[in-house]
Amino acid sequence: MAASGRSVWLCGVTYFYYSDTDIARSIQFHRDITDAIAAQNRTVAESLMSAHIGVGHVAFDAGRFEQSHPDD
Repeated sequence: MAASGRSVWLCGVTYFYYSDTDIARSIQFHRDITDAIAAQNRTVAESLMSAHIGVGHVAFDAGRFEQSHPDD
């Protein structure tokens, strides 16, 4: 249950820093991941989820640091 709460918090915080392009990319990742799960292709689903987390982390960092330095 605690892990689930952390996940919801992380998603909410992450989306605060996402651009429209980041959100569109994230939604496409979700579609691709659910398609892989529906096809019972565990390898593809795991690879997509790993990529989704990695790309999300980069977008989060870029947005967070961009907002913390408004004069740059």
